[in-house]
Amino acid sequence: MELQQHNLGADGPSTDLTASLLKIGNWEHRPRKKGYLLAKFFHAKQKLVWEVLLNDEYSAIKKRIEIHWSNIRALQANYSGGVGQTDTLLVVLDRPPLFLMKHDLLPNGTQPLWQNITDFTDASASLYRYYT
Repeated sequence: MELQQHNLGADGPSTDLTASLLKIGNWEHRPRKKGYLLAKFFHAKQKLVWEVLLNDEYSAIKKRIEIHWSNIRALQANYSGGVGQTDTLLVVLDRPPLFLMKHDLLPNGTQPLWQNITDFTDASASLYRYYT
């Protein structure tokens, strides 16, 4: 994982980690490009968000797995410190997270909206509590 600067977005400032794999139960997502999978920590709103950009040759869809800090039972970060080494973040939840999909900017230029959707992880995020 690679730490990015604090970013100011619609949800307020966040600390972002670029990830190369998100695994939940039997489901996993490997982004096509760097930056297409982020773990975002929103300190003011006390939530962890996995932001996934799913794209094909025709379109790109941004989805989120949103976890409120009160739902986190355990959090473990392993930093290897070496080039080419794998860093991991393990999150254990008490309850299933929220699932959201981004809508484009509204015509008046306001910030994009996030709409609640069903679990897009083949139900793994609703069944399993360990996220790495």
